[in-house]
Amino acid sequence: PISSSLRTKCEASRNKFSASSIWPASSNSCPWATTSVTDFIPAKSPCLSVELSTVTKPDAVSKRTLILFDRSASMIQPLEGARKIDIAKQLFRDLAKQLEDDPQVAIRFFAGGTTGDKAVDCQASEMGLEFGGVRTASSLASFVDDIKAIGHATPLSFALEQARSDLADWPGPRKIILISDGEETCDRDPEELAELFFEDGITVDTIGIGPPDAFSQLGMIALSGGGRFQLAENLDSLKGAFGNSLPGGAMEFGAPGEAGQSS
Repeated sequence: PISSSLRTKCEASRNKFSASSIWPASSNSCPWATTSVTDFIPAKSPCLSVELSTVTKPDAVSKRTLILFDRSASMIQPLEGARKIDIAKQLFRDLAKQLEDDPQVAIRFFAGGTTGDKAVDCQASEMGLEFGGVRTASSLASFVDDIKAIGHATPLSFALEQARSDLADWPGPRKIILISDGEETCDRDPEELAELFFEDGITVDTIGIGPPDAFSQLGMIALSGGGRFQLAENLDSLKGAFGNSLPGGAMEFGAPGEAGQSS
């Protein structure tokens, strides 16, 4: 037990050195016991003279990354001998190990609307792979096999808004990786949204799948969102782009495979 005056000094030390543990109301000891107490409390602090409870120093909050993936029908167009959608699906197959091990990477689809009603198709977006939860090799394989390029509209802005909502409550670093082969077709301004996201602490990277003359808007979205734009003209360059954008900077790709022709 410690006196009220010493408790006050301990509390002052905590406030000064921004210790992240919360002082429990019923505690009679300083709450910052770690293997390296001086991470939080100076060597001459009176808190070091008391018996400390065992508390683990908190880990840094990991980054949460949301991949926004374009399922518009234009993704069935060929690119260097394979359809763009199949190149992207092969990327996800090769990323299966990392997706299985890292529950803080999720995938949201957009541009999957097929009604022909623009107002409806411009709000087509769904979560494909949720944050958290148990992922297995077989479930990820089925997930990738089911990806189809079918959409009639490309609602980049709506997709970004949904991604922001998905990331809203995460206390750590946040990033959106937007993958598309085109531009906004729903009469909105995704660049302005990306700028607002950056001000809110969300970085937006963009990856364009296709020839280099089609991605001025994706480049501006990345610029506004404090991220980077990268061009992917084949599977290898798409892997390289992901290697630059996903957490850690080094991807754990599975065994190489050819981009197939399944829909």
